[in-house]
Amino acid sequence: MRPIPIYIMLVFLLFGCKNNSTGPEQSLAADRDVLVALYNATNGANWTNRTNWLSDSDLSTWHGITISNERAISLDLANNNMTGELPGTLGKLSDLKTLNLSDNQLHGPIPSELGNLTNLTDLYLSQNALSGSVPSELSNLSNLTGLYLDQNGLTGPLPQSLTNLTNLKEFIFQDTELCAPLNTAFQAWLQGIPFFAGDNCQ
Repeated sequence: MRPIPIYIMLVFLLFGCKNNSTGPEQSLAADRDVLVALYNATNGANWTNRTNWLSDSDLSTWHGITISNERAISLDLANNNMTGELPGTLGKLSDLKTLNLSDNQLHGPIPSELGNLTNLTDLYLSQNALSGSVPSELSNLSNLTGLYLDQNGLTGPLPQSLTNLTNLKEFIFQDTELCAPLNTAFQAWLQGIPFFAGDNCQ
C-alpha cells in the first residue's frame, strides 16, 4: 500500500480546521452583533441598567440576557428607559424564547422581522409608543403562548393570519387602536384563547 502524500494530508488538516471554526462561537458572536445594534438603536447610553453592555464580558453577564447552548434565549429589558425604534436585526436572534421590551418609550412600527423568531414563546411589547399595524409576519410564531401589545399607539384590524397562533394562552391588545375582525373564523380563534383583552372592530 502506497503512503498518502504529505500534501494530501495537509489538505485534509486544512479543511478540518475550517470546519471546526464554524461553531457556537460564531453564533454567539452574531447574537452579540444584534444586541449591539439594539443598544445603538434605542439610546443604550441612557438605559436605566446597561451593566456590561458593549463590554468584552461574556454575554451571560450583560443585563437582561440569558444564554443557553451558546445562544441568547431570553432578552428582558423591561422598564429600562429604552427609546427609539426597534431594529429589524432583532429577527436574527433565532434561538430567542422570551423577548420582553415592555414599559419603555419605544416608538415606530413593530419590525416584521420579529416573525423570524420562530422559537419565541412570549413577546412583551406593552406600554410603549409603538405605532402602525401589527405585521402579519407575527403569525409565523407558532410556539407563541403569550402576546402582549397593550398600551401602544398601534392601529387597525388585527391580521387574519394570527389565527395560525394555535398555542396562544394570553393575548392582550387593549388600550390601543387595534381591533379584532368580526368574521367567524377570527372570532372563533379569539374566543378559544384562555385569556384575551381588546376590542372588536366596529
